[in-house]
Amino acid sequence: LEMTTDDILKYSQINHLPDSNYEQVKYLLQLADLSKFAKAQPLAAENEQALSSAYLFVNDTREMPSQQKEKKEVNNV
Repeated sequence: LEMTTDDILKYSQINHLPDSNYEQVKYLLQLADLSKFAKAQPLAAENEQALSSAYLFVNDTREMPSQQKEKKEVNNV
């Protein structure tokens, strides 16, 4: 995938996320850009922050099993 953070944010559904989730994703993507394109080596603290942000993002945006079941029932009606 050869897209920068700006490309991903512009052409994806990410811009429809709540501000806090959007900022988490943006931070992770910007840090990844530095590693991918500038060959920068993130500090250990940055790696820990990125992992924590990714974990929080997944937990904040995932659908719980009850939400999945409700969606399935609505779609079948």
